[in-house]
Amino acid sequence: MTLTLVDGQTQLPDYPVNSVKLSVANDSKITSVNLYSQHAEVSRSFQLKLASGQNNVAISDFSDCVDEESIRVGGQGDATIHDVTTSWNNAVQPLGFAQVQNSFEWQDLQRKRQAVDTRLNRYRATLASLETCYLKSVTADKVHGAELIATMDSYNEAAEKYENMVEGAVAEQAAINAEITKMRAEANAGAGQTGTVRRRGNLDFNATLSIFAPAKGEIELNLTYAVSSASWTPLYDVRVKTETKEAPVEIVYKAAIQQNTGEAWDNVPIALQTAKPTFGIALPKLQPWNISILPPVVVGVVHRGAEVSPSYARRSPSYSPGRRRERRSRSKSPRYQAYYPTSPRYSPTSPPPLRVQETEASQNGVHASFKVPGLVTVPSDAAQHNVTIANLTPEAKLAWLVVPSVDTKVHLTTSVKNTSEYTLLAGTTKVYVDGSFIAKTTIPLVSPQETFVCPLGLDPSIRVTYHPRIKKGTQSGLITKTTSTTFSQRITVHNTKPVSIEGLQVIDRIPISQDSQIKVNLTSPPLRPDTLVPLKVMEGVVALWHAENEVEGLGLDVNGNAGNDGHLAWTCKVASLKKVELSLAWEVSAPSQVALVGL
Repeated sequence: MTLTLVDGQTQLPDYPVNSVKLSVANDSKITSVNLYSQHAEVSRSFQLKLASGQNNVAISDFSDCVDEESIRVGGQGDATIHDVTTSWNNAVQPLGFAQVQNSFEWQDLQRKRQAVDTRLNRYRATLASLETCYLKSVTADKVHGAELIATMDSYNEAAEKYENMVEGAVAEQAAINAEITKMRAEANAGAGQTGTVRRRGNLDFNATLSIFAPAKGEIELNLTYAVSSASWTPLYDVRVKTETKEAPVEIVYKAAIQQNTGEAWDNVPIALQTAKPTFGIALPKLQPWNISILPPVVVGVVHRGAEVSPSYARRSPSYSPGRRRERRSRSKSPRYQAYYPTSPRYSPTSPPPLRVQETEASQNGVHASFKVPGLVTVPSDAAQHNVTIANLTPEAKLAWLVVPSVDTKVHLTTSVKNTSEYTLLAGTTKVYVDGSFIAKTTIPLVSPQETFVCPLGLDPSIRVTYHPRIKKGTQSGLITKTTSTTFSQRITVHNTKPVSIEGLQVIDRIPISQDSQIKVNLTSPPLRPDTLVPLKVMEGVVALWHAENEVEGLGLDVNGNAGNDGHLAWTCKVASLKKVELSLAWEVSAPSQVALVGL
């Protein structure tokens, strides 16, 4: 190598600039895809040969969904990346395609796709809010056992409605995208061109890299970028075997992947992410919180015959023109008017009340990552492609619930403890009981080692009969007569399963007196007031007051006030093909001359 001197300084010789052109679609392979809720991060690998010295590497054929600010470049080899620039350049378009873009049909399809995308996002947001806002508000201290069935039925009906709307919007979206792809293919074919890479209008996105290599050789170039029009949502299959005592519940954890980026994801490793980009990361500033004493407002002197000053009229809450003459006649001496406002709004000098921003909890704070086993192929068709994340066998306990005075249908639920290392995100769930599809529901956000209750629909193999109530009245007393009325209610539970069941909870109630003259006495089962001690009624059956803050529909919380709401429950074990007879009886006593309301 020969060095030259310029003005007494050593000057390196000029290296020739080597130009390399690469296509994202043709010259690279996808090494990984990190898929988020609304976008994807794609990593690609290029193998290229560099000349000794300066190399300008131009990369083209990006998807039109690329985020130009997300480009990251790295690699392995003996070379140095000096600069990375990105730009949108004029792309050579087939004449036929340019005409298609200006056609009414193309623009109408674009408007329809934008409209269906908006509706799909709204439906998904509504479905998610059912979980975060509605279902989370259904807590044990707010919902009584008798209201649980109606509440869950209402939730399931709304969830199923919006799930169907999401499915319809996805199908409509796929149909529109198919029409767009067809029009593009016909235009490209007419111009003698092929390819699947989409263009953003008449622009083509390019990335140019300036790489210096000290010697000729081959390097590996890694390119990472973000694209929109890609998403994933969690799905579950809950499979229940009611005839199995051990491990009766299996959860199939799935992911519904959609992408319409224009790229083909063929046999690529995919990792599902729950984190979201963070915006506005400036540190919060805390303002001073000042308090003071509000002084009385002295308005001034009011003389007889004098008009009330406008300031008094504005400040005094008791002033009105119609009462001005009355004030004059009552007082002949000067007096000072003063008042103490009961609210800051009466004084223009008082500061407004301090607004305190309350913390709002959100499940979006959970960050989890799931690696999909194996390699996955997801075409760019906006259709939903389901992949399995894991098959889980959690700790689970089956339970049955019936409120026969409201509905004799028996509801099957399960209490599930997440014993896996996976965080279960809120998502739509299909429930299969003994191999048959039963219902759609949702699983809430569940961290490892947390427990949740999953409704499993109705169990027709357990039949409950709520017999007609029997009423008998008697009268006693010589001077003050008292009328006593006894009520008896019989409930029959029939287990038609080939196996016995445990944990069947039958909930009923007795009336509650709202007047000291009315006495209500429970006679069967003879539960003591204000106690949560279980009472054995017969073999396999115990009775207990049903507290308002029942734990997850499967037991009673001793923190509740027993019997205050008149609800009681039997917890039953019923053998296969056997019946259990439950008896409820109570007595209502009141003076004969009063009329009772509510019986």
